[in-house]
Amino acid sequence: MKEKIYTIPINDAFDKKCECSICEFLKEEEKKLIEYTVGASMMEPDIREITNEKGFCNEHYNAIYNTDKKLSCALITETHLGEIIKKLEEGKNTFVKKEKKFLKKDDVFLNALDTQKELIKKVNSSCTICERLDDILEKFLKNLIYLYETEPEFKEKFLNSKGFCIVHFEKLLDIARKNLKGDKLFDFVKTVYEIEIEHLNRNLGDLKNFIKKFDHRFINVEFENSKDALIRCTQKAAAYFKE
Repeated sequence: MKEKIYTIPINDAFDKKCECSICEFLKEEEKKLIEYTVGASMMEPDIREITNEKGFCNEHYNAIYNTDKKLSCALITETHLGEIIKKLEEGKNTFVKKEKKFLKKDDVFLNALDTQKELIKKVNSSCTICERLDDILEKFLKNLIYLYETEPEFKEKFLNSKGFCIVHFEKLLDIARKNLKGDKLFDFVKTVYEIEIEHLNRNLGDLKNFIKKFDHRFINVEFENSKDALIRCTQKAAAYFKE
């Protein structure tokens, strides 16, 4: 299979023989985005405008804070808080200008308050890194399905994978639904279900052996592949754990 720029990360992820190749890909992309946020993006006004507006979720703010780029984190936070204050001032000014009207009509005040609450909620629920990861994931999955359909070598690699976490299994089905039709969609979905169920059962069997190790009757019995069964199964159920 001739490698192209968009095929390299897909093949690299599936070469790792892990429990979810999509998780492995996203872990690396997330690290790159965090490094970029506190590094090169500091000098790009258009990117800073986005981070000022959207900010970050708790998880990614924590990751940014825990880098060694404390000045970058401080500058990002300074301008993001400035944007939040600006929004709050706009809300406050709206209330002050219409104060007399509000006193007469509670519903006018409540409607205005609800509008401001939605603006604040939007700030609290947005994350520059999460949104970028979503875009990257969608492109990755589209290219994955394209390779599956056009490259026999990759298709073989896909068929020999260990399935996916249930989070990315659902996303893979969603992208397949949007990009395949008829027999191609049916065959792909059937294949993915077979792979997923096979490897969920494999992991479940290892987990049951892991549980047996807590029973004194099996304390001296060695169960193959049971030592890391718990982490594998939890990640199968909820995607990879953040470091």
